[in-house]
Amino acid sequence: MAQSTETSKKGMPNIPGTFLFDYGSNFLSTHRHDTLETKWFNSNVLNAYYIYEFKIDQKGQFTFNPGVGVGIDKIAFKDDRGIFSMIDTTGNRETIVMPLTTAFSDGSSFKKSKLAMTYIDIPLEFRFHSNPDDRNRSFKVAVGGRIGVLVNQKTKFKYSTIEDAGGNSQDIKVKYHQNYDINRFRYGTTLRVGIGFFNLFYYHNFSQLFSSDSGPDDTKVSNYSLGLTISGF
Repeated sequence: MAQSTETSKKGMPNIPGTFLFDYGSNFLSTHRHDTLETKWFNSNVLNAYYIYEFKIDQKGQFTFNPGVGVGIDKIAFKDDRGIFSMIDTTGNRETIVMPLTTAFSDGSSFKKSKLAMTYIDIPLEFRFHSNPDDRNRSFKVAVGGRIGVLVNQKTKFKYSTIEDAGGNSQDIKVKYHQNYDINRFRYGTTLRVGIGFFNLFYYHNFSQLFSSDSGPDDTKVSNYSLGLTISGF
């Protein structure tokens, strides 16, 4: 008698929902930000979200897409300046902008000055799919918003030291995990447009970057970001 054998193949787990990744550039906007001139090319945003889809109509052309994930915003400053958390003469802590030559007296050339913030975000989007039966080729428009809570804030600096008597210098990297009066909560609106897995996104933050009346030199500023979205995994 002939015998038959069955083999099982392991594949990717069938996880409901999709993963979404944003990568783009950060810009400062509104009010006064002459104290904080930035390098937009080095000011990056990176978001990684898990998104679940609810169909609004039977065909699935319109959907509601809530999610959760992590958002990282980095703002790079120019003109050899940086943000620092200091204790003033009265013993109170304050956030100030300081020349890097003052903060690092042993520095000769400065290569990096960044403020980095990490958030736990909840994105909420309404999407339109031109062809819900073939998402790989479907034109998509998404409009929605995002709310987030700050979980980490830090600054990063990189510079070369003054040459010693032998003509030698060192490359120094410094990180500070301190309170820079970053607003604990953020909220804003999002727009995505694209085809298939690849989309362009725009996010505008309605909340101020710094807590009320706590920004350096009374700076009141928010931010917006532009970039590329990859989704569908």
